[in-house]
Amino acid sequence: MNLSKQKLPKKYFKAGKECYLDPIWKRLVYATPEETVRQQILSYLINDLKVPKGLIRREVPLSHYSVKATGKADILIEKIEDGFPVPFAVIECKAPGVFLGEKEIDQIVEHANEICCDYIMISNGHESFLYHYEEAERKFLPINEFPVYEDMVKSKDEEYIIEPVPERIPFDQLEKTIIEDRSFGESDNIGYNMPIDKAVMCLNLWECLLDVNVTMPTGKYRIFDLIEDLGIRLLSCGKTSGGVFSGPYRSFLIEFKGENQIISFGFSPYSTRAKPDIEKTSLNVAIDTDESAHHSLQLVIDDNVISNGDEFLFYHHGRISVGNRGGGRVDELKKEMTENCPYIITGDKIFLGKLKNNKLFKLTDDCVKELIENLISYALIREVYKNKKIKNKD
Repeated sequence: MNLSKQKLPKKYFKAGKECYLDPIWKRLVYATPEETVRQQILSYLINDLKVPKGLIRREVPLSHYSVKATGKADILIEKIEDGFPVPFAVIECKAPGVFLGEKEIDQIVEHANEICCDYIMISNGHESFLYHYEEAERKFLPINEFPVYEDMVKSKDEEYIIEPVPERIPFDQLEKTIIEDRSFGESDNIGYNMPIDKAVMCLNLWECLLDVNVTMPTGKYRIFDLIEDLGIRLLSCGKTSGGVFSGPYRSFLIEFKGENQIISFGFSPYSTRAKPDIEKTSLNVAIDTDESAHHSLQLVIDDNVISNGDEFLFYHHGRISVGNRGGGRVDELKKEMTENCPYIITGDKIFLGKLKNNKLFKLTDDCVKELIENLISYALIREVYKNKKIKNKD
């Protein structure tokens, strides 16, 4: 089977290199020869075989399915059994021109046996070998192609069901929800020390970001272009203070200065070593790196948002850390911003936007769009400043 004619994702540019927007990770991945084969296979699985994206894993450790298994699967397909996903097809991707010999096939057969898969595929894009485990023969036998997904799983009793998007909490129930959560000791993404009016506003904004029924309008903004609203991704992001925060983020693919970036938004509780019992709330703006993502901005709502009745003004002090090199200078950062996005500077303050908390927020609201735009712009310029500082110190 020749996969070279499969439709590939659109190419973008990051760090001067071509990238694909991976449909499984929703992340930019460099367009290497092997990655091109991987994307061709993913296109075959999704478009031809109708495999649900939610049941495709890429570069997953085999130990996730069996403690004795070693190595990673380039691509793995799951099915639902007794309500849980289990592996049933493992796929190995090789760069074009790589010889697919007995050694390579034996290795993937070994992986399939370790995690009890029924189907195997190994491909270099131009040449592919596929196998199915036959119970009668008790071994893998070659096949010409994979069946469509429903026929592969051989059972429609437990189909993969896409969970509906949860309904948003009605506006008049937001405060009650916060109070009830706190009475049960549940803070989740909203810190329990936050004043109730700010907590209600944060919950409203967080639910707005989680609502994939409404997308951020694409097009040209002041210093970047918004290419695509990527919806919700589960990320593990490095914090500026160290450590990692894992959870759902709302992500956007943008173009800035001729290169593409993925910017993501999430909320998390925030505390310091000096005052570990004081739990505040941080609005996090993350930027993808090659392997993961890191917080470019952690806006502590308790300290940086001023409330006046139902109106909330978002500011930031401008302090910034430059990796493990210590802090940057606020005046230098403001100078960088004045040159790139002066509309964020108001007097001696960094003003990011204003929300009126009198209804459920939507990503199409002008005030929400402006806040998101300003936060993205601010995060981008912070990265520009940090990169310059690192380069100068090198």
